[in-house]
Amino acid sequence: MMDHDTLHERTENYLKSLICEAADAALVFDAETPFGELGVNSFLILKILKRLEQDFGTLPKTLLFENFNVRDLARYFVNKHADVLMRKFGDAPQPARAAAMQTETPRPYAVPAQAVPVAVIAPAAVAAAPLPVMVALRNLDRYPQLSQRRAEIFHKYKNESSVSRGTAMIAPLLFFGDEQRGYFNCGKGRGILLAYGYTGPDEHFVALAEQLYRYCDAHGLQFNLFVEDRLPALCGKAFSATPFGVMQRVTGLASFTLEGQKMRRLRYLVSKFSNTGVCRTEEYICGSDPKTAKAVAAIIDQWCVSRTMVNPLIHIVKAEILAGTLDREHRLFLSYVDDVLQNAILVSPLAAGAGYLMDLEFYGPDMPLGGLEFAIVNIIQTLRDEGCGIFSLGGTYGCKLGDSPDADPAIESILEDLRQQNIFNDAGNLQFKNKFRPESKDIFLCRAVDAGKADNVLDIILMIADPSNADSDELPANGVSFAPVSAAATATVVTSPAPTTTLQTTNISSTPRWHALEAAGFNPQNLTAIQVDFDLKTDSWAQLQLPAIDRQMATLFAQIQRPIDVNASLRRVFPFAHFTLTGSGRAAEDLFCQAWEKKGRVPQNILFPSTIYHQIDKGFSPLELPVAKV
Repeated sequence: MMDHDTLHERTENYLKSLICEAADAALVFDAETPFGELGVNSFLILKILKRLEQDFGTLPKTLLFENFNVRDLARYFVNKHADVLMRKFGDAPQPARAAAMQTETPRPYAVPAQAVPVAVIAPAAVAAAPLPVMVALRNLDRYPQLSQRRAEIFHKYKNESSVSRGTAMIAPLLFFGDEQRGYFNCGKGRGILLAYGYTGPDEHFVALAEQLYRYCDAHGLQFNLFVEDRLPALCGKAFSATPFGVMQRVTGLASFTLEGQKMRRLRYLVSKFSNTGVCRTEEYICGSDPKTAKAVAAIIDQWCVSRTMVNPLIHIVKAEILAGTLDREHRLFLSYVDDVLQNAILVSPLAAGAGYLMDLEFYGPDMPLGGLEFAIVNIIQTLRDEGCGIFSLGGTYGCKLGDSPDADPAIESILEDLRQQNIFNDAGNLQFKNKFRPESKDIFLCRAVDAGKADNVLDIILMIADPSNADSDELPANGVSFAPVSAAATATVVTSPAPTTTLQTTNISSTPRWHALEAAGFNPQNLTAIQVDFDLKTDSWAQLQLPAIDRQMATLFAQIQRPIDVNASLRRVFPFAHFTLTGSGRAAEDLFCQAWEKKGRVPQNILFPSTIYHQIDKGFSPLELPVAKV
């Protein structure tokens, strides 16, 4: 049995490693260093808390406020969760997780039978494989029909949730359902699915939401949905509606003015900025002037410096501006004082020329007071003159306009705790937008009233705050049918006499394994570990999920005394100028094949099958080398 001091020491080491992992930095600190001195902000608190809950279950949301350093936090876990720590550090029996896996019999796809009539499907009647109902954006080009349909729906019905540049990262999955009249942008996390936004005709919303609910139920995912209006009952279930944020839009641009008592504060700030020099706001056509592009990039860099966490999207947009490849549907407005760039605002178009969404805004630390207000007022006036009616200021999460009678009490309690601690509270941004006197509506988080697991609202917050970790793998349909008639029902069937002993066969194109492979582009390397019953191709820990691996990783994780600078360690061993770290050998192969510019034939000895798949996916032509002995 591990003694108390050893358990406390290992717990401290474990917590240090976890904090470094959450911060994505090689921090060196002792156990009594206050979390504030480590740069642990509200975002990192959420990441750390969520990571801890994976090991210990539900924890108090005030845990890192009541325990100010690693020593205090370790003392809490040793006192409250010693049994979990003992198992984690290998000093107690692990719970038996593999028994169910070992006794589970794989579903057969062909079984012997006696005197079974054989149905022969006429070759001419074989139908094409059905299109998937859920597709990852990165895989959409595999389905030209869906890609075309998505473009048609997008251009006709696009709204804030679909035009925002961040949506593709937060919700990288598209759910079309059976009719393909609209789609949900979805994000997927640990046991949950978030329908981030709907694009399509209003009358199709409820039907598609019910299909998505059934899809989630079939895959063991908890269904969550963002909406501005409370949900009716879906599939016979009532839904809660918990305020999660606020959507704000300046409407009626034709009558927008700075005059009047209500606009006094905004009028003052615009005037204050205007008096700092010769001020102007103008539209920049991306790619027209490299010098201006560099100035915009510099403003973005200055904006990033003041942020404790920067969304990866920002770096993508900066690169597109520098390269001149920013999509022309996005417009970039720049504001100057005496020819010195002060801010840049990117706007994205809504459907049918109705208006624009203020998507991204950047400014430097020395921008005079009122700089953003001046820019936004000038943009609104420009759009008004073009005939637009709406300028959306977008959503602000962590705020609410009022209480909801349909709120989930448990979720509301968690969100209120996070607001009180300013972990999830953007009231300052809401107040900034209120100066423009917009129309404001609550954004509700809706889920079935009996869904439970209120604590996973932290997962939803992290999906939005840190979309780089989003799960962008679609799941197979698993036999869930939304269409009233299956493809097989339309085939011509001819019954033939049965022999004495035949084989009862299954149409493999309707099996879960077929759908999983289809969703993975028939590349088994793209399957997730949970979709593979028995992996005979790899011994890589990155690709396998086994109790023995979990135990060993936990032991190694607990033994880390301090973070290691991996790049520095590699440079001491290898004479290379550059390194790119990946999570597995397969990921390295994929990245290497993607980065190699010249495509062509590649001699291949088929020793590593994964290499062949990566080469094919990235445009190479593997050429097997003949071997005389074989």
